[in-house]
Amino acid sequence: MTGEYVEQIRSAFAFLQEEYRFAETKVRRDRPPREGCDIEYRSSQTIVGIVVDEWGTVWSPTIGRLADMEPFGSACIVSLDRIWEKERAHARDLSMLASHNPEDVREAWERVVVAGQLEMRRTMEATIPAPGEESTRRRLGAYAALLKQYSESFLSGDFSSWLDLQEYNWHWLVAGEVVRDARGEKGHALRELEGRFSNVAEYLQALRRECGRD
Repeated sequence: MTGEYVEQIRSAFAFLQEEYRFAETKVRRDRPPREGCDIEYRSSQTIVGIVVDEWGTVWSPTIGRLADMEPFGSACIVSLDRIWEKERAHARDLSMLASHNPEDVREAWERVVVAGQLEMRRTMEATIPAPGEESTRRRLGAYAALLKQYSESFLSGDFSSWLDLQEYNWHWLVAGEVVRDARGEKGHALRELEGRFSNVAEYLQALRRECGRD
């Protein structure tokens, strides 16, 4: 089955090589009896990752700027789900998600993240008639179409909006901690919650300096 998943990924994401000059740079297969796999694609400027786990579940594709991988590693990678949420959210809600007011953050989390996740789930479920191999194939096809639709600029090497996306990713990470902290009634200070993502903060600061927005 692992071999079938690899071929299904290659089929669904063939457009990366055919239209955007990506190359398949890494293929990882789980050792039997596990059946998961992942494939990494790279162009001269962009890196894309696709994962199917041992249960046939397709993870949201990830994308990053290749030049940032060596100094910052996974801190520079963003999932397609984050791009989807940001592009479909209202500006006011995005501003509230970045607020220092926990009540605003929790309210915006529901409207931006929770609503976005539900809509993505419905989008995926609409393509899948039944569990099994065909389910995995169709989900890969759906994600491939969304990656092309929402990440076309990055696939083409245009990262002019990358800082704005990374700003959203930062606020998403911190907001998630604010929401979980409130549920547990722990009362951690915002700075302490932000400190849990020091590697992402370092990368974001480097991007701000690069763009003259520090």
